[in-house]
Amino acid sequence: MLLSMGRHHAARALLLRLIDQLTDLALLGQAYAYLLEVTTNIGTDGAELERILDDWKHRARGHADAEEVSSFLALHSAGARVLDFWLRVNTARGPLPSVSELQEFLEDRLLPAQVRFIGMIMLSDLHTSAGRCQQALDLMEPALQDLKEYPVPQAMYEVRVFFRIGWNLLFLGQYERAAAFIDSYRHARLRSIQYYQGAISLLDGVSHLLQGRVQLAMAKMAEAVTELQIADITQLLALANKLYRLLLARLGFPVPESLVIGPGSSSSSGTISLNGQLGEESSKQRILARAFAAGLGYPYPGESLECFPLVEREFVFSMTRQLGDQELADSQLGERLRALAAGQQGSRAAFLARLMDLRGSELGEPLEQLAQDALAKKEYLVVIEAWARAAERYAQSGDQRRCGALLRRAAQLIDQQGMDPGKYIARVLAMTELTARETEIVSLARQGLNNAQIARTLTVSQRTVEGHLYRVFSKLGITERAELDHAGLEAGTTGR
Repeated sequence: MLLSMGRHHAARALLLRLIDQLTDLALLGQAYAYLLEVTTNIGTDGAELERILDDWKHRARGHADAEEVSSFLALHSAGARVLDFWLRVNTARGPLPSVSELQEFLEDRLLPAQVRFIGMIMLSDLHTSAGRCQQALDLMEPALQDLKEYPVPQAMYEVRVFFRIGWNLLFLGQYERAAAFIDSYRHARLRSIQYYQGAISLLDGVSHLLQGRVQLAMAKMAEAVTELQIADITQLLALANKLYRLLLARLGFPVPESLVIGPGSSSSSGTISLNGQLGEESSKQRILARAFAAGLGYPYPGESLECFPLVEREFVFSMTRQLGDQELADSQLGERLRALAAGQQGSRAAFLARLMDLRGSELGEPLEQLAQDALAKKEYLVVIEAWARAAERYAQSGDQRRCGALLRRAAQLIDQQGMDPGKYIARVLAMTELTARETEIVSLARQGLNNAQIARTLTVSQRTVEGHLYRVFSKLGITERAELDHAGLEAGTTGR
């Protein structure tokens, strides 16, 4: 119960007392297995783990029942092997185990259920980190169903499996499925919601971030950090901290000192709370936390962002969004993103690869089609990127009206979704900003005044009014005067 609640230090103290007293090999083997797991969650060094394994093996001495000894040592062997995998996945000790190694390990039908679920979670994390999110999902969704048959592992692992399903759905670009899945846990029973809340808030933040809603993402990440400081049985606090720091930096807010930590530093967030939870120190080495540490500029020894293709994809995409097409062509970022996305799973990866291909083209129509396809999948960042890049091409060819129409749609989507367009697209949108005089003329036209009446009101010629309205029509991408009532000023910074 203590372990399933995330009270790792309390569980460890109880297990150590039990191990001193137990003589029954079956119970003793289970106690050692739990001790091994709780010790990895606390984040202790390898020497202590080796001592546990040695002591575990030696306790078989003196027992006469050969069958009991064989079962005891088989559990010890499985524990030792899964620990080796765990250290290679969840620390920077490397090398990472191969997928085939873990798959072969999981084929052993005699593995205890607890060991099997640990192995499946590690294999899922390897797939996720490499961008094979569908393969990770194919592991975790059946695991969630299997947990219902094992009450004890369910209490310990269901939240971890829940988080991984939500994460992979989001990075695959399956936003509606992810929202429905997360919502099914959002209103969990009162006695268990505290264990899910941090993971739910973190997934909400990731969803907002992937769809360009940076302000909302930051609020959810702050919520996730707070919740995970209270209860972090999924070992996600370090990941939440790093994502929160990333968002603060992106919006130009100061980063709290408690979040500015590197892989070898200590932090007050590593203290133990009153309920026995451990803070960030126990989660900072998890594979996704290490990936974002590398992206933020403080990788673990021997690692770099390139070691984590999924996270690298998102960082590179963020950088390409700030570049004009010629700047992109002069850099290696477009090729890198194309290569990363082409080797990864899901509609989001496919849209990113397609966007990089089309940014090398001079045609606007294929980009418009990409935007429409991405809009159907709610891939909003790709949508505004494609519309803005297509608009640039139309502007260069002299089709100002089509340029204005696309930028107005982009601006409307940005406003509707509360998105951060990024500095480059914000500059492109400024192409449709109305001047003070144009805004004044639009306001009078909306009041029902004709061109001659507007000219008399402003003491200018009617031809001047007509020239201003022509430019307004081009900027807003409209063709008729009546459309002014519906176009608004959203396309320019004056209206936003």
